[in-house]
Amino acid sequence: MSFPVPFIEWFQCELKEAFYVSLKESSILNKILSPQALQKILNSQSSINSLEAWPLMNIALTEKAWGIH
Repeated sequence: MSFPVPFIEWFQCELKEAFYVSLKESSILNKILSPQALQKILNSQSSINSLEAWPLMNIALTEKAWGIH
């Protein structure tokens, strides 16, 4: 059994701005997500679905860390 991770709280506070920046800068996410889907996520700044946001942010951060384009 895993331990609970406060994704909801993180994406309401600490990770919110970093999440949007990561999505905007990620060339991989811009290729695999439709422009409409990406825009929908970026426009939903009042409520972020943390279960969707966490994997997307990990893709963007992995891309940046490994220099993948």
